[in-house]
Amino acid sequence: MPVSGRKRSPFPLILVLALAGGGVLAYQALTSPASKPATPVAAAPVAPVAAAPVAKPAAESVTIAKRSTAVRAAPSRKSEKLGTAKQGDRFTVFSRQGVWLEVGHDRPEGWIAASATRP
Repeated sequence: MPVSGRKRSPFPLILVLALAGGGVLAYQALTSPASKPATPVAAAPVAPVAAAPVAKPAAESVTIAKRSTAVRAAPSRKSEKLGTAKQGDRFTVFSRQGVWLEVGHDRPEGWIAASATRP
């Protein structure tokens, strides 16, 4: 039973389903559903679409604000001290864990306390 106030379109409705293997299955429904059942329509296979590359956010960098601070092997004051960073040294931040920053230049080199840095 048609809905009151709505007109039927003179154009057929086509339903297209993408299949997991990359194929497509299409069905054409006629304008009068009672006249015939849906008819399969030939469709060309569709190649998978590659995802667009995601832009990397700009790397965060920090500068040592204190006179010096320890560079540690792990994000803990109890971990092995690998060296010392001096005031004014700049580092790239690779990750964060609590109040610790994993820093380095081209690759992660150690952990420093975030409180010893400024942007």
